[in-house]
Amino acid sequence: AGLDLSALHHSHIKEKINALRSDKSEETGRKTFIYCNDFLAWCVEEDYLETNPAANISRKRMAFTRKQRKRALSFEEAGMLLRVLDAHRGMRVQTRIGLELLLLTAVRSGELLQAEWKHINFKAATWRIPEENTKTSEQFEVMLAPRSVALLQRLKEISRSDKVLGGLSVATMNR
Repeated sequence: AGLDLSALHHSHIKEKINALRSDKSEETGRKTFIYCNDFLAWCVEEDYLETNPAANISRKRMAFTRKQRKRALSFEEAGMLLRVLDAHRGMRVQTRIGLELLLLTAVRSGELLQAEWKHINFKAATWRIPEENTKTSEQFEVMLAPRSVALLQRLKEISRSDKVLGGLSVATMNR
């Protein structure tokens, strides 16, 4: 605190990041380093700084270890989930189809919730996910299996929105 940005040195950043890693977690340190580097790059772009002191810190030398992802569903578990969804009569059609589409396409829930009909090409059986809807900020295309196309067509029939899942939210999907 109270440090003039122009006096900021890469050793200050490394010291603070390493303290976070030991006090909090490896992931907190890694994310803070990324945010700090992005912020300092912005400071250079806006002429608050001449150079980014974090730019010369190698992520490899910082030896960040990535947190292991949680395991994926097995084929048997995915099948069980689909059978439970089929048997559950109190669920909204959009929610049920949305959950199945998540299984079939392996996209992130936010990418599905932000999907718009203009991104779906039924003839080519593809779904374009624009960069502004992705975690990585890179556009990509999902090839749709026949079952996915059929589910999307069913949603299109009942849709009253530009969004594929209408008014569904993350909270609804997570219930």
